[in-house]
Amino acid sequence: MKINTGDNKKVFFFYLILVDFIIAMQIAAVVFLKIKSADFILSFVVSFIVFLIFSEIFESSRKIKSVLKPGLIFMVLGSLVNFFFFDANFFVFGRTLAGLGAGMILASQIGMIWHDDCERMKNFSLAIVISFILGLIFGPILAGFLSGPALSEMKVIFILGAVLPFLLALELNQIFWEVAKSFFGIEEKEGIRKSGKKVANVVAKRIIYVVADYWLAGLCAAANILLKVWGVNLLFSFIAMWAVNILIAGIFFATYVGTGIDVSLGKDLRRATDKIHEKSKIAGYLSMLVVIFQAIFWSGPEQVVIFFQKEIKRIARSVMALLFLTAIQTIIWMYIYRTGYDILTN
Repeated sequence: MKINTGDNKKVFFFYLILVDFIIAMQIAAVVFLKIKSADFILSFVVSFIVFLIFSEIFESSRKIKSVLKPGLIFMVLGSLVNFFFFDANFFVFGRTLAGLGAGMILASQIGMIWHDDCERMKNFSLAIVISFILGLIFGPILAGFLSGPALSEMKVIFILGAVLPFLLALELNQIFWEVAKSFFGIEEKEGIRKSGKKVANVVAKRIIYVVADYWLAGLCAAANILLKVWGVNLLFSFIAMWAVNILIAGIFFATYVGTGIDVSLGKDLRRATDKIHEKSKIAGYLSMLVVIFQAIFWSGPEQVVIFFQKEIKRIARSVMALLFLTAIQTIIWMYIYRTGYDILTN
């Protein structure tokens, strides 16, 4: 299987061995760092066995890339989910996703060893084994060394679990760079200045949205607690908070419809996921699911509605979708706020 040639191929295999080290590090973290969930290992083992048997990598070397590329994407996405939602319900999802990717990556390496030159692959096989052993033994030590007040040991592992597969994917092909360009809306022939302005514009919109989101989340939390303390009926409390969430999401969506300015980055995320879908349908659909779930639970329903404007098209449908999604978000966060208040007061 020809992934690259010359020095580029050496760099590719170097990154691949580093990724193996990170996979072993994440496995070791379950034991040595006493992480709450072993979903990574279970997902890793199942994924490795399934793709080794059913992906046809032994029948055709062309199948190897189709397993390796999505595996890298899954590991990056899973690690990012765990980094940003370390104490949330998404943690198990992120661990499972990263384990799925890790299993696919290792299965693809077995395929490389099977199809490539026997003598040359002996050294590669030895490097894989050594990398895994070093990752199991020294991975947690390295994580502890790199951790500090701002980053825990596990967050260091999640960063490495996202960065190194990302670098390997860049070496394998330009899919992540293409996704990044799609996200920022950068065209092929645009200069550095124009591209820089687009990146700065996206960053500025994100900062505005995050700041507004946190303030509004704080206000909603306070309103929920006050309604509970005042003994307001649960149904009336739901209607009141639903109305507040509709107003907030409606303002963001109306701003987008009226001015074309999308501070939620729903349009930008859609361009990026469309590009991922071009390269891998599975990864594309999975990226869409990640956007939907994080938007419903945290960012805001308006992001989902803007994200799916190609499919929704009409304003009336957008309003109906907004009403439905805000209702779900209201139920979820009312439960979280009220349960949290009960725990703290008791």
